[in-house]
Amino acid sequence: MSKNKLSKGQQRCVSANHQRRLQQRNEKPEPDDSLFGEASEGVVISRFGMHADVEDSAGEVHRCNIRRTIRSLVTGDRVVWRAAGENGAKVLLKPYTRARRC
Repeated sequence: MSKNKLSKGQQRCVSANHQRRLQQRNEKPEPDDSLFGEASEGVVISRFGMHADVEDSAGEVHRCNIRRTIRSLVTGDRVVWRAAGENGAKVLLKPYTRARRC
């Protein structure tokens, strides 16, 4: 049983779409690291949705947005966060490994 082949018009359309996607990917600007403040460490004291409250070493509580790449985050996790921009938003960068309690 042979596979159905694409017509020349379909091949042209697929190729054009592929080239357009490649061009869009190359046109995306790289995130400017100067927009963020210095990285700080803290402990998650509460989490809700895509936000978490993080307490720093001075005892101040900061509301942070959680990056999409962070899958699992619970209260008590140690994390690294940065201030993002002048609007006071903070971004949670990465969690440390959890200590096992057994």
